[in-house]
Amino acid sequence: MKKLLLLLLFIPLVSFGQLEIEKPEGWFLQGKNEAVYNNLKKIYSKNKPLAKELIDDIEKRGTVLYAYSKYDLKTHKGLSPTINVAIGRHNKLDLEGLKKHTKEKLTKDLKKATINFSFKYIKDIKIKNNNAFVMHSTFNLPNYKGNVRSWSYMYINEDNLFYQISFSDLESDKCDDLFKEIINSIKE
Repeated sequence: MKKLLLLLLFIPLVSFGQLEIEKPEGWFLQGKNEAVYNNLKKIYSKNKPLAKELIDDIEKRGTVLYAYSKYDLKTHKGLSPTINVAIGRHNKLDLEGLKKHTKEKLTKDLKKATINFSFKYIKDIKIKNNNAFVMHSTFNLPNYKGNVRSWSYMYINEDNLFYQISFSDLESDKCDDLFKEIINSIKE
């Protein structure tokens, strides 16, 4: 199996302020947009037009500030749980509009780019005393075994900046506790 960083960025990227998430102990910094592009090319090596379409869409929407993977991709084969923090172009949607747009875009993009896509839920939450939402879905990727679980958190802060924090893991390699710890640390 090819080395692969599982980066899930099929949902709208959004503008970003001073949000920092420290690299979890034992995890690896994977880089910015170029890491995402390279991994999309690997995932969709048999469908280059789709890889190009996804990359073009990311370039239009924003920038990945940093991505962490649980495993060192220089030595690990297969999928790796990830954490992505991204910024994007300012759009004029309020939180409800962003939630509706994100759900529609996520469903469309993931149904097109994955296998067995299942939208689990979208629910309202609070992050740093700001209204926010989290979206959860599961799916499989072409040419890779394992059920991927994905959560994307989005909110607009008091300065009207849009934030996105995405987490992904595998049914066989769960990181729920770490992901919850990170989100709870942002809330404080």
